[in-house]
Amino acid sequence: MKRNTQNKTTSYPLLRYCSILLALSLLFAGVTFARYASGGSVSTGVSIPAFDAGYSIDRVNTTTFGNQDYWMNVNDVYVDQGAGTAISVGMTLKNNGGTNVQPTLRLSGPADYWDNLAIEVMDAEADGSAGERAYTPQLVLADLLRERTVMDAYNVSYGGYRTWGTDEQFSTEDSLVFGQRGETERVLTMNGALTAEGGEVTAVWTEEGKEATLRITAEKRTEQYSVGFVRKRNAELLPPLYVECKKEMTVYTVELTLPALDLAARSGEIETRLPVVIFLTWTNDLPNRSEAATSGFWDTLLYADAPFELANATSDGQSVTILGYHFDVGGVNVVDAGGNATGEETSVRLQTTLGGGVAYFHVAGINDYDGSYVHPMQSYEYGGSAVLMQCLNKDESKRIIADVTGISAVFQEEEISMTGDNGYAPIQQRGFRISFAADFVQSSELPFGGASI
Repeated sequence: MKRNTQNKTTSYPLLRYCSILLALSLLFAGVTFARYASGGSVSTGVSIPAFDAGYSIDRVNTTTFGNQDYWMNVNDVYVDQGAGTAISVGMTLKNNGGTNVQPTLRLSGPADYWDNLAIEVMDAEADGSAGERAYTPQLVLADLLRERTVMDAYNVSYGGYRTWGTDEQFSTEDSLVFGQRGETERVLTMNGALTAEGGEVTAVWTEEGKEATLRITAEKRTEQYSVGFVRKRNAELLPPLYVECKKEMTVYTVELTLPALDLAARSGEIETRLPVVIFLTWTNDLPNRSEAATSGFWDTLLYADAPFELANATSDGQSVTILGYHFDVGGVNVVDAGGNATGEETSVRLQTTLGGGVAYFHVAGINDYDGSYVHPMQSYEYGGSAVLMQCLNKDESKRIIADVTGISAVFQEEEISMTGDNGYAPIQQRGFRISFAADFVQSSELPFGGASI
């Protein structure tokens, strides 16, 4: 990575009002395919070992990014305002089968999201915290996908998609530093190009004599996302009101195949496990291409009984389908199984789907030290008159019961009516659906034990 040694005079605003909210889609288990399938009829007399590999998402420290440039000029001195803001995803790769396997980390989400991220994969300690070994260099995805139009010690901006020549070389030392943890730098062999409609880019490098690969593919598909608007009651600032939207967009799938992550077969009855931490660091300010809503929009949303379409809803003229809305309510009383207040409070999300009713979600961390994210709630029957909802935390000992009596899922239009160009609230946040997963293949062409057929 380029080390930052210069002072520049370009000025940036100290605070940015917009931010990016990551709506993290956690996939808790997964197995795809193997070169050797277990079971079935085999006529060779050679026993084929069981294939039993998977993964878990163990922790996520936060689900929110500030939409700002990582480096900011303050009185002609650049400050790494993005330091400490990386999302870290703790993942454990598992092999309980009788054959060695090779995992591929697979991350997916909108181009708007990945174009502004740097990825680094690290080893993990027993407690799930990051270790000192970097399994990858820090990979600034925009450097691998787009033409750089401005580049200095702290500043970088990008244009359209880049087309790589056959086996063209790119050194990660030529990227800016965005909170890089390891000292690993590599020369990548690049091929391919993306477009807004599709394509593929690959980066290959060598780790300990073995080939590591980053593969990024693009496709155009219709995805859901959310746009958060400022909401307040009198002088009190409330959690944003998120409008659930759907439109066609470019989506990336980012795949990392790293030899250091290969898993040996289980030893006796002991499953092979490898914990890793994936760090995602926000690099550059993302321009907001959503238009602030008008009073006519809010009136339509408030009384709609089915999804509806908005023509020319974005600054680039795209149509958007409106599916519903949600907002969070804080200070909700936690109760025991008898409906008695425990003295604790929590946050609950109320999500209205147009034509589909209201769903409740708990807004809290699943594990200790996690950031808050949503997980479902269901009605809790106890024989009293209060309306209670219980969360469905996968750890039953942490399932709370909340008293939602009197809490309305219908937004109040006066909460988003403010002074401004059109009298209504500006956009505060945008939310994307992101997935993390792992695929596995058998890492040897021979069955475990080296037997030949």
